[in-house]
Amino acid sequence: MSKIKFVDANGEISFKELDIQIVQNFKLQKELLYKMKLARAFEEKTNELYATGFIHGTLHLAIGQEAAAIGSTAAMTPEDKILITHRGHIEAIGKGMSITSMFSELLGKDSGASKGYGGSMHMIDPDKGILHANGIVGANAPLACGIALALKKQKKDAIATCYLGDGAMNEGAYSESLNLASLWQLPVVFATVNNQYGMSTPIHKSHANTDLTQRGIAFNLPTIEADGNHVLTVYCAMKLARAFALKNQPVILILNTYRISGHSRSDKNRYRKDSEILAWKKRCPIKTLENSLLEQKQINQKDLEKTDFKIKNKINSAIQTAQLSELAKEIQW
Repeated sequence: MSKIKFVDANGEISFKELDIQIVQNFKLQKELLYKMKLARAFEEKTNELYATGFIHGTLHLAIGQEAAAIGSTAAMTPEDKILITHRGHIEAIGKGMSITSMFSELLGKDSGASKGYGGSMHMIDPDKGILHANGIVGANAPLACGIALALKKQKKDAIATCYLGDGAMNEGAYSESLNLASLWQLPVVFATVNNQYGMSTPIHKSHANTDLTQRGIAFNLPTIEADGNHVLTVYCAMKLARAFALKNQPVILILNTYRISGHSRSDKNRYRKDSEILAWKKRCPIKTLENSLLEQKQINQKDLEKTDFKIKNKINSAIQTAQLSELAKEIQW
């Protein structure tokens, strides 16, 4: 089982075992499996709706990244706040957002998350702690600092988590935010979902140092790194990161995973070899947890079939409700 890598602010490296109580908590694991399967089904159905002309604009799917999103959001409390990216559907699902509201937004309906005006990249639900989502790479970082500052001043027992990709680490706003968070000792986690590519550029062609855990040292920040395809490892890593943030120690969280789906729906995947994609498919986070629970006789094939049937009905019901909703109202300028 994966260990969690911890790099302190001075660059000293240590490794932490997973919490045995989490490893043996099969109720939690079944919940994580359900949420990952729901997230995957949502993305696949969204892809289908886009291909058949029901969804307009652009679309960035996160198929393959389910463990990073679901494992980290599951380790949060309802009071914790998150900021998500252009590829943020599954983090929104993990934090409890209604998939009916999400489908409604994708279809441009008034009942959507952003009243039908925002589309795929603007899934926002303040009641669930999803305070911001946009398509500007790296823009979440300074906003997360502002939210974390508000939480600190209000003495809230909560943190802000800023989701970013590996590409966003090269944006100036990211480094500025690390500096600000460290100076002001803000309760914030910079959760970097390293899916190996910034659009079509692999990290070894965009990062002078591909060891992303070294980035925080210059800002006197600790970094936690975990296997982003192993949901229990992600869960434990986020628990650790959250504990630091609650003590007003900002922290970087690196979750190493892979984007099976292309950068966007226009991506032909010409920059990746089929063998590479296949190798990562074999590390599917959903299959990994499924197989673990099957081997430990915590579930059986009939349980999986029931879960898949339940999710299929949930997805279809949400789409039907969304399709029957009114279109977004015309804006009067």
